[in-house]
Amino acid sequence: MSNEVKTKNCKKCGAESVKLAKVCPSCGAKFKMGWGKKILIGFGILVVLGWMIPDSDKPTTPTAATAPAPAHAPVTTPTPTPVVNPTPTPTQTPAPTAKQETKSAAPQVVSPAPTSTPEPTTKVVTPTVTVSQKQAVAKAKGYLGYTSFSRDGLIKQLKYEGFTTEDATYGVDNSGGDWMQQAVAKAKSYLNYTSFSRKGLIDQLKYDGFTQEQAEFGVTATGL
Repeated sequence: MSNEVKTKNCKKCGAESVKLAKVCPSCGAKFKMGWGKKILIGFGILVVLGWMIPDSDKPTTPTAATAPAPAHAPVTTPTPTPVVNPTPTPTQTPAPTAKQETKSAAPQVVSPAPTSTPEPTTKVVTPTVTVSQKQAVAKAKGYLGYTSFSRDGLIKQLKYEGFTTEDATYGVDNSGGDWMQQAVAKAKSYLNYTSFSRKGLIDQLKYDGFTQEQAEFGVTATGL
């Protein structure tokens, strides 16, 4: 047997290569298949197809693929049993007692917290004493030092001396005179130089400016 390798030349570059090669090793061009080879391949395809096509005279045996599938019994889906939730038993609330009803009926009165009211601060205002008022006080004390007067009688005397009603009143009220004792002294002075009845002496003291109470007190103190 000859070991000679068959070769062929590339139509594009002319390089020699093995006859079974599909690509030229020199330029990389693909070799086209010859007509003889194409005919052999076509004939082979026809033979294979003729073998695969079944003969129409022979009965065909049903294969497992074409056999009808056995009928199955219908699948019955079980009907689900409804779940019945147990009805909750109502809890019986015990009836309130009379004491509880009284407590619930009585409204709760919330007393507001007492608010502490700040006490108003009293501002002591010291009155300003005028010079004229100081003179009126000194004049009133001077009169009471040697004779007796009622309050109204001493105010009239200071007004007669030229003091205003305001200054004369201030001087008499701040002279420290005790008008009850002044009534006693006046009643005694009248009895020292003349005689009086009780009623007449009381009227005389009232004429001098003493009140009814002061006049009666002064006359009674004399023993009349």
